[in-house]
Amino acid sequence: MTEIKPEPYQDWWREAGSEIGLTNAFALQKAHEVKTPAHKLELYSHHLFGWVLVVDDRLYSIEHDPGYREMLVHIPLLGRKRDACRVLMLGGAGAILREILRHEFVTEVVVVESEPALLEIERDWLGHGEALLDARVKLFFHTAEAALTAVAIGAPGFALFDLIVHCSPATQRALSPQSLAACLTDSGVCVDSDWLVLGVKQNFWLREMTGSRKSLLRSASENASFQTIQSYCGLSPWMTGYRGFFLYTKDSHSYAEPCADYTGTHYNADLHRASFLLPTFWPAQYATNKLRGKFGGISQ
Repeated sequence: MTEIKPEPYQDWWREAGSEIGLTNAFALQKAHEVKTPAHKLELYSHHLFGWVLVVDDRLYSIEHDPGYREMLVHIPLLGRKRDACRVLMLGGAGAILREILRHEFVTEVVVVESEPALLEIERDWLGHGEALLDARVKLFFHTAEAALTAVAIGAPGFALFDLIVHCSPATQRALSPQSLAACLTDSGVCVDSDWLVLGVKQNFWLREMTGSRKSLLRSASENASFQTIQSYCGLSPWMTGYRGFFLYTKDSHSYAEPCADYTGTHYNADLHRASFLLPTFWPAQYATNKLRGKFGGISQ
């Protein structure tokens, strides 16, 4: 009898499972590992996708994932004309920081990361040392809550921000919309994202299915901290394929039209506009709850 050998993918690295019965699996080679009192940090390599950074057995960042990073950053930055922009970045992903710094009108970026070892990996292994050492960048080695408190009390270097990028659910707890809104200028915007899970009878946001606390999207929809929640769509090869992005603003400005011409590896002006044209199956309940005006990609 011929011996039955296991398929190679049975030995692949697998992300910690979730309630939806779906996970990511990759054929990875471990390059580095650090255990701190708070987290287990692992760095792997993939022959096609490059570096894969894992925090507590969950994907944190993938080198070849320009769609997520560029759509997260360039739409809120280019969807409104600004002569100067101060950015609060909640999470230490160096690749996202690099995208923010591409724009000369960005005058300052405060990077909030409570795990210094994570930024050491970004600097020493992932090639983001230049971005982290940029003169416009200030590192804040505390929690996101501590950063928002610093803004609230007017600590030096923590004036109100024009953009808050909430990009690191792996190491940051859910934040209240009230505290985020209080840290923004009147024309400021906060951007967040989540995976869309397509079910047979109903579609869900992944964080609402797997998290023990309310997502920012749900919390912001249930109070008056933000006047407008504007959503747009992105595609990704990971997880469920569809990623939703959410813009939380204190006014009724629409970010659907780019104010400057910029082309990245993934982002361009036409894609910027098209991302606000949502599929028919896109959940509309949250966007319409807080809408005070009618913009493309929100009203269903």
